[in-house]
Amino acid sequence: MKLDAMDHDILEILQREGRITNAELAKRLGISPPAMLERVKRLENNGVIDRFVAIIAPEKVGVGIIAFVRVSLGAHKLEDFENFRDHIDSMDEVLECYQLSGEDDYLLKVALADMADYANFAFSKLAPITGVQSINSSFVLGTIKQDTALPLLSPVKRQS
Repeated sequence: MKLDAMDHDILEILQREGRITNAELAKRLGISPPAMLERVKRLENNGVIDRFVAIIAPEKVGVGIIAFVRVSLGAHKLEDFENFRDHIDSMDEVLECYQLSGEDDYLLKVALADMADYANFAFSKLAPITGVQSINSSFVLGTIKQDTALPLLSPVKRQS
């Protein structure tokens, strides 16, 4: 799906203000509410907008540790990769999982209550997965920047 300048503007606003009403979004961009609703639905139906979510403050829900966990598999067999992905998909602690090139095979972003919770995760859930050879973790000491909005390539700007 090719995005036009209006789509770009809609996405910019929705990434920052997901709870904006359709009427306010339409007013801000100068089109009718029905036309806006149609555009947003088209973006959703085409998979450009994946979902709407609430961003929750970790400390308010008992998350005391964010860890980045690098995992290497021993033998690079297809069934080990598939098995690893199946296990990770079922772990609520894992917020994000990326398959990497280079020294490590995966990078996980994990949210946990405390170090005991991390130890349980690493030793009881992650290490027993068939094929896991090494686990290396780094713990977040502070957050400098955290954003969920993707940078959008700028199409030709709309005429105001």
